[in-house]
Amino acid sequence: MESSENRNKMITELKDASADEMNIDKIYSIVENYYNEAIVFKVNSKNNKNELMIVVVDERNKIKKVSEKTLRSKIKEELKSLKYNYSYKGTKYLEETIYLLYKKGYEKDNLSKDIYPIIAEKYNSKIQTVKCDIIQASAISYCECEQEKMEEYFGLELTSKPKTKDIIFAVMRNLGIL
Repeated sequence: MESSENRNKMITELKDASADEMNIDKIYSIVENYYNEAIVFKVNSKNNKNELMIVVVDERNKIKKVSEKTLRSKIKEELKSLKYNYSYKGTKYLEETIYLLYKKGYEKDNLSKDIYPIIAEKYNSKIQTVKCDIIQASAISYCECEQEKMEEYFGLELTSKPKTKDIIFAVMRNLGIL
């Protein structure tokens, strides 16, 4: 079955389920009916409501083993498509963050504790500087990129600038490495 058909059927089934039976396990079981691998996790929205994000891993698009140069090149292309400017250090730091998360198997979820120190050491910078530079580059990208392109890329209507982890996971998903 094609991915768009799966997606539409899954969305219909999720909408048909009653609100009182919806929890992470129920949602995951519905998603699992249509996709072999999926990740369901909670994200906080602008209005402090917990919302669910479903990331589907499509085996056909998964990158198995790629060279560091090839992967970095693909990450760079994705970031450029979102209007990230490589004259900003934050864009380079974001690329490095995505690469390190892939290399380490995504097990590191505290960027400030686990990933940014590695980048800060490599670039002779401070952890807080790495974090702030990434946020600044992302804010500029958000302003420069067309709203329609951003919404298509993230697969949802954006009401505010995506958070760093949202950007990272979207890039990884679009590369097929998540």
